[in-house]
Amino acid sequence: MSANKDFAEFLRGQFDGLEGLSIKPMMGGCVIHYLGRVLGFAFDDRILLEDGPTAQRILKNCPREPLFPGSKNFVILTDYQNSRLLQQLAVALYDDLPISKPRKSDRAVRDLKTDKQSSRKSKPISAADKTSVHKAPLDPDISSFLDFHRKGGGQ
Repeated sequence: MSANKDFAEFLRGQFDGLEGLSIKPMMGGCVIHYLGRVLGFAFDDRILLEDGPTAQRILKNCPREPLFPGSKNFVILTDYQNSRLLQQLAVALYDDLPISKPRKSDRAVRDLKTDKQSSRKSKPISAADKTSVHKAPLDPDISSFLDFHRKGGGQ
């Protein structure tokens, strides 16, 4: 078992009993969700928590650094041995956590792609339809010229 998997298992134990908390693998570390919101990340035996007004107030002495170059700062939690503290922090920080954007299921995305492909094959797009897509009016002469040649009139 890798060090990151061991650390993730350790964290699961630390948060044991806190309803709505999950830890999932992500990019060589793990993401910590609490009640559907991202509480933070765990990488290389470190916990990086979302930095909001509550975190700035109660964790003001903790170091902060970006998760990766160019990202926003996260609170580096140095005391993750105290299970009770971790659970209380999750509850306290919850209101400041960003709301996760809902993701479409793979099936919905696949259905959307299938619908787009079938609609392309079922009927040709007229010049008038293209105008509405591009939001730029076509000259009527150009529009009729394109429709005429699309129907095979110039052969």
